[in-house]
Amino acid sequence: DEVRRVRAPVLALYGETSDLRGAAEDLARVLPDCDLRVLPGCSHSVLWEATALVREAVVTWISERSQAPETGPSPVNARVS
Repeated sequence: DEVRRVRAPVLALYGETSDLRGAAEDLARVLPDCDLRVLPGCSHSVLWEATALVREAVVTWISERSQAPETGPSPVNARVS
């Protein structure tokens, strides 16, 4: 399964009642660095149903990642000459 080869950190946001929630839980088990967050009261359309929660989750996740000690170059931190 090719998804198992993903080594980049993943923030997975899914609605509590999304028809894909089971797949999201599988994804979180397979990916080594997956942060699965289930948004209560939301379906599959989390961007429409909980825009503020999605924005806060993404901003917080990126902020936490940017403060973590680096383990090597990543696309976000890599310098281009």
